[in-house]
Amino acid sequence: MIAHRSLFSIACHTLAGRVKGESKMKLTIFKQLVIGNMIMIGFAVILGGYVVYNLDKLYRLSNEIVEIDNRSVAICENLSAALASVAMLEKKYIISKDRDYFEKYEEIKVVFENDIEYLLTLVKSEDIKKTAIEADVLFRNHTRLFNEQIARLRNHTRTYDTSEFLATVEKEIQAVDTKLNKIIYEKNKKKNSKIILTSEMIDNIIKLTILITIVAILLGIIISVANTRIITSSIFLLEKKTREISKGQFNHIEPILMAPKEIDDLTMHFNVMCSRLKELEVMKTDFISHFSHELKTPITSIKEAASMLNMGLFESDPDREKELASLVLAESDRLIASIEKILDLSRMEVYQMEYQFKQASVTDVIRTSLVKFVPEAQNKNIDLRFVPARSVPECRMDIKRIEEVINNLISNALKYTHEQGKIIIGASSSVNQKRVIVSVADNGCGIDKKNLDRIFEKFKRIDKGNQTLRGTGLGLAISKHIIKAHKGEIWAESEPLKGTKISFILPAA
Repeated sequence: MIAHRSLFSIACHTLAGRVKGESKMKLTIFKQLVIGNMIMIGFAVILGGYVVYNLDKLYRLSNEIVEIDNRSVAICENLSAALASVAMLEKKYIISKDRDYFEKYEEIKVVFENDIEYLLTLVKSEDIKKTAIEADVLFRNHTRLFNEQIARLRNHTRTYDTSEFLATVEKEIQAVDTKLNKIIYEKNKKKNSKIILTSEMIDNIIKLTILITIVAILLGIIISVANTRIITSSIFLLEKKTREISKGQFNHIEPILMAPKEIDDLTMHFNVMCSRLKELEVMKTDFISHFSHELKTPITSIKEAASMLNMGLFESDPDREKELASLVLAESDRLIASIEKILDLSRMEVYQMEYQFKQASVTDVIRTSLVKFVPEAQNKNIDLRFVPARSVPECRMDIKRIEEVINNLISNALKYTHEQGKIIIGASSSVNQKRVIVSVADNGCGIDKKNLDRIFEKFKRIDKGNQTLRGTGLGLAISKHIIKAHKGEIWAESEPLKGTKISFILPAA
């Protein structure tokens, strides 16, 4: 029976471990929410960056229109007006030879030359720059020819025919103006294409902004719904399993796919709880079965003996009547002892057991216990021996409770040791004399190693073949509580078919 329960427990722990291992790889609810928000923020940042890039491009394009194209057109228009003024002043000066016209001409010429130099630094297009250079070259050739013409006029005292020169001036001025108008046309053409491009970019940015908003909202809804669905579906499953538990069904929950780590941990603990509840259910059934058997046997004996005495079957045999009365007393004591064990264990589990500590010798307690079991050992032809060390320190202990522990260990050893077997009780001390070690070793049927830890659990008993030995299964559980209350340790060592050795340690006084 205990082996069956042990395998069940191992399977439960294995499942819990597997679930726990998988849960380590999963994300918590907080991390899932953070990742979901980071995805949305990342998406918004990427698209926002794209929008910013386009806005920057739009700004540079608009700035180019204002700073370069419009200014270039304005400069060309100013140059064209200055060119007309130059042509007019040249004619007036040639005709009137008025010095004021020449000075005004020189001023406008300097402004024209400066503006066209600034225009060359402003334009980026090679074609427009080439046209501007051609206009500059034409204008400089024109001014050179004009200066030569003025020199001729000043060297001739007689009247000089200027009609041919004026016609040439008009052609040259017209050629420069044509170049300037070409620049104005090209710049306006480029400006218009940039304005159209700007309008398209503004439309695209507006559309992209709307798209980003819609996608961000949809993405937020999808992530929120997905996270909520995962969490709520897991909670609904746990709620369903809770209702099943309330009906006495302790089935495990299978690991929930895509569930966050918290839900996995909750599922793992839920399964551990189910395993424990199932184990407690089995334990309760075993307790009822074992304890009812433990109570039924003495009660049946008491009833039968009382019935015989009541019917007066042995009135003529006083010895027989006395024997029946003794049987009633013995079975009553046995009932009281079984009930006391349960009450003691209950008090120990809630740390309400009272102990009377005082300094005493463990070897004396062992000898007192040993006397009680000598007759039973002799009846089974078992070699029951106490082999203490030469020097065993005294301990602070509750003598009655330590005696109970030793009684439990010797009683178990006698139960599971065959006739003509051997039981050795040892008592010794550690090397530093700070601990006392007591052991009870037999060469009985032994215990499987996988069951060694579980024999100290309440209501756990070992089956000997097909024969279940009498007892409540509380002795070792009570012993463990008593030893722990004395700040000691208790453990078991065993090999099947070779025997069992149970030892405990108490601090030396």
